[in-house]
Amino acid sequence: MARSKPISGTEPGRRHFEQVKEQYRASLKQLKLQKARQVYADSLRAKIDVAVLLRPPSVNVAYDPARVKGIPKPDHDRRVLGLSMSLLQEERKHFA
Repeated sequence: MARSKPISGTEPGRRHFEQVKEQYRASLKQLKLQKARQVYADSLRAKIDVAVLLRPPSVNVAYDPARVKGIPKPDHDRRVLGLSMSLLQEERKHFA
């Protein structure tokens, strides 16, 4: 196996370990702290039964009729649906 040549301080993008040791230590410490917090939070969640009693917010949203595409049909769909429902109810009476 070929040995890699030592890193010189003049190569672009590369630094000696001594130059980044403190940054590496701080990063490792932060990672361990984050992991410990996650383990602690998971243990708390396992011990306690939490119920969220908040309902999602609801907002009434109006629309601009001038921006609606298509030809407006004021009551046509509603009348057809009402007629269909009344016919269906009459048919159910015959078969009941």
